Amino acid sequence: MRCRIQECEEPETSFQPGWLSYAVPFQQKGSAKVPSRCLRYGHVNNISQQLGSNSSTPDHNTTCSTELFNRSSTVRCDRWVYEGARSTILREWDITCEDNQWALTMVGTVNNVGQFIGMPIAGVVSDRIGRKKALVLAVLLSAVMGIARSLAWSYMSFLTFEFLDPLCGSGLYTAGFVLGMELVGPQGRVFAGSIISVFYTIGEVILGVVSLWLQKWRLILRALYFPAFLCIAHYWLATESVRWLLTKGRLEEARDIILKAATTNGIELSQQSLSKIEFSAEIRDKIGNPQKDKNSRNGSLMRIFQSKILLRRLLSSAFCWFSITFVFFGLSLNSVLVGGNQFTNFILVALIELPAYVVFYFAMDRLGRKCTLCLSLILSGVSCISFAFLPTELGLVQLLLFMLGKFGITISFAVVFVFTAELFPTELRHSTLACCSMLGRIGSVIAPQTPLLIFKTAMDLDEVLDELKHFGKFQATNYLLLSVAILFAAMFEASFIFTAGDLNYRCRIPGCDGKEATFRPDWLQNAVPFYQHDGRSVPRRCLRYEPRNSSFLSENAELNDSSCSPESFDNNSVTSCEGWVYDGEETTILREWDLTCEENLWKLTIVGTVNNIGQFVGLSVVGLVSDRIGRKTTLIASMILSCLMGVARSIAWSYEIFLLFEFLDPALGTGVYTSALVLGMELVGPRSRVFAATMITSFYAIGQALTGIIAWWLQNWRLILRASYLPSLLCISYYWFIPESVRWLLTKKRTKEASDIILSAARKNGVCLSEHVMRKIRTSSEQKETEEGFDGSGSPWKAALSQVFKSKTLLMRLTICIVCWVSITFVYFGLTVISVSVGGNKYTSFILAALIELPAYVATYLSMNRFGRKFSLCSTLLISGIPCTAFAFLPPGLDWVRLLLFLAGKFAITISYTVMYVYNAELFPTQLRHSLLGACVMFGQIGSILAPQTPLLDEVMESLPLLLFSAMSVFSGLLALYFPETLNAKLPDTIEEAENIGKHKRHIINDESKYEVQQDV
Repeated sequence: MRCRIQECEEPETSFQPGWLSYAVPFQQKGSAKVPSRCLRYGHVNNISQQLGSNSSTPDHNTTCSTELFNRSSTVRCDRWVYEGARSTILREWDITCEDNQWALTMVGTVNNVGQFIGMPIAGVVSDRIGRKKALVLAVLLSAVMGIARSLAWSYMSFLTFEFLDPLCGSGLYTAGFVLGMELVGPQGRVFAGSIISVFYTIGEVILGVVSLWLQKWRLILRALYFPAFLCIAHYWLATESVRWLLTKGRLEEARDIILKAATTNGIELSQQSLSKIEFSAEIRDKIGNPQKDKNSRNGSLMRIFQSKILLRRLLSSAFCWFSITFVFFGLSLNSVLVGGNQFTNFILVALIELPAYVVFYFAMDRLGRKCTLCLSLILSGVSCISFAFLPTELGLVQLLLFMLGKFGITISFAVVFVFTAELFPTELRHSTLACCSMLGRIGSVIAPQTPLLIFKTAMDLDEVLDELKHFGKFQATNYLLLSVAILFAAMFEASFIFTAGDLNYRCRIPGCDGKEATFRPDWLQNAVPFYQHDGRSVPRRCLRYEPRNSSFLSENAELNDSSCSPESFDNNSVTSCEGWVYDGEETTILREWDLTCEENLWKLTIVGTVNNIGQFVGLSVVGLVSDRIGRKTTLIASMILSCLMGVARSIAWSYEIFLLFEFLDPALGTGVYTSALVLGMELVGPRSRVFAATMITSFYAIGQALTGIIAWWLQNWRLILRASYLPSLLCISYYWFIPESVRWLLTKKRTKEASDIILSAARKNGVCLSEHVMRKIRTSSEQKETEEGFDGSGSPWKAALSQVFKSKTLLMRLTICIVCWVSITFVYFGLTVISVSVGGNKYTSFILAALIELPAYVATYLSMNRFGRKFSLCSTLLISGIPCTAFAFLPPGLDWVRLLLFLAGKFAITISYTVMYVYNAELFPTQLRHSLLGACVMFGQIGSILAPQTPLLDEVMESLPLLLFSAMSVFSGLLALYFPETLNAKLPDTIEEAENIGKHKRHIINDESKYEVQQDV
């Protein structure tokens, strides 16, 4: 596309008329020059009047001459001309230029989020109504949503149906795959799986062919989805899964299908084979006692956390799944950007999967699973790296390398399915495969956003802010309001610690406990076994003694304390509980839905992990939304969405619904913290950013402490959520009280609004701005865009990034930074999560663990400038490990000593967390500083995702979580010794300067560079 020059365009205009170079700047793209997509030259005078003075059919090649355009000034387009007849939603709704690119990439992410949510629902539906019905229903719903999408009247309606399509139809592939696998025997499953995968590839090829033929997005959707209605006939033509019918006790239907299959295949089944179907002990056991089977599965799932080998294997598998899906879908989506004909590229990249499946089939048996997976991943990686550094002129070679990368990752995708299933025992196989596959979907959710990974420079307003005052009355007022938003963000993120908290409970004893049962009656030791915990004798939570006379101790028996004597129970025989009595009035989801005993402990810890996965997904999107609609609008929208999800969570009617809203809350509301932080940083000058950041992080700690106070006061998870979320609706008033970011307004060419905000800030701060500064504000945006329009030198970021991977020093530095980030976030969030189980009053422990961060921020501020970054980071990481180790070996009963050691560990890791932000930014050159900091922080989220699972390690050894925190802290502290010291060192602008940090005599930084890193942070 290019700008429409309304004064020069003919009725049937061409994409590149002869006069175009006079009106539109051209840019270098590969070996060719192409017109700018979003810029045109300004007018020298009124072109339309000059054209009007000529004949009614002017010669545009002569009238639209170079003299009529000001080539030193560019303006943004308001209309566009598109090349060719092809139509997508970009052309339909003019979703043009870089500021709208997110709207195109968002489509793929929304689609994969729909699949992410729809897959578990499809599995439940399939197990409930059967594979065949689930398949037909998914086809029907997906076809309806696809046709509705082809009739979309706006971008938002299109996006809505784009989400609903995979949400309602994700069972189409999974139900078909499972039904196919359950129709064949063990020896034919690899072949059958290959056939299914091949037809998936053929479907991708057909998509490319249809798109090449029609080239209209509405027609493409209708051509793809209308034929799907024919699959309704599958209800009569296809058979139901025999395995599913047997698990549901529908033996006659299963028998009929098997007999029909035998007749079709020309086989006569013996009576012995039919008898095995009807009288299988396994089937009778599953039908007769499904609850027992369910409890057995839940219990076995805990075994994976008790085995170091299986746990390490699960974590490695999950990471491989994430990486493979990210690369596979990323390559599929970016195939149209390789160069040449995008339809041909897409078809070839899809067809390359066919030989990949053939290689997979033979390599699995000859080379083994491990060798095949490792080699295919390495092949894919080498191809992608080679592609990145290949000149654009070698388009054919680029395409071949791209296809080779897709070939390798396709083999990896096929292998990891089989390999994961073979790594775990039968009782865990389905659960672990589903867990890895679900985590892998995160990769497909993020993959559509990869086209947005381009480097963008920020506008420098520091000179204006110097004159405006760095932290005057204007900034102080707005910072106070933003700090309140940060306070709410902390409450939202910490609420799961109490809503999904553990409780003290014991077995309910029929015949002894009434409706108003007490937790420790006098007769309890007669009925329940006790054990020692922290020097105290406490009742077992999930076991009770068998009654000597079951009819005597029944629910309907008359309550009589004398009947609960020692003689009434057999102390040599224990049984599981059927009901529970809870200590006190506190209510969490554990009490609400009886999520008791070891087999349900994972349901409590998974809440925090789901919350952090939601943040991980939300972080990948919120930055794009903020850059599109503004910091203030994103902040308010995130606050409203988070409030709605929090209140919805407080009225959840089941555990599954609670978990859904636990994911949606951070996924939709993570912009509260990030938008407030960015908006705050962009409101103040460089010299005040350290103080301003300290102020914001202090309110985050206060918000966590306030969460503990509210939980202590209300002690009901539904009331806690409502008390935490409902007051945040007051932040809607920020729409009128808080200004938008001046930097963001200038990048969007809204200079009038930016000037008004700066003038308002100057009045409130009692400052009179010079005309020189105001003139810079008015002209800076136009100058920036003009420079971008003429930039044809390629991406300096890409060249700089390639140098990082060529530099052993910087590559090692980046690797250690990532390890440190994962360790610090894991320890920081892990200590926060287990603070409620330190000992003593859990509310006091949590509040103190939050408030200890306040002196830690002060200590950070003083330590970094006095002792340096390296010493501050290494010492605090090592110090954090010492109290964690001491805590683990402390004898029970010393609750106050345990609390002090815990607080010392939290104090030290908080300093490490804060130092790491600054240190990370100072270790890399200017062009890559922001990108590499963002990458390290994103990898660090892995630590926060794993941290909520640490309470499960208590089942292996009570002190294991603290020992793990200690080991990771000490290990990262020792690794950090590799870093050079950056105190008083000039910020590196080039790769060479970054490599030489600490090798030469330090240069004392000037005022301008002194605060550059603070701006990036």
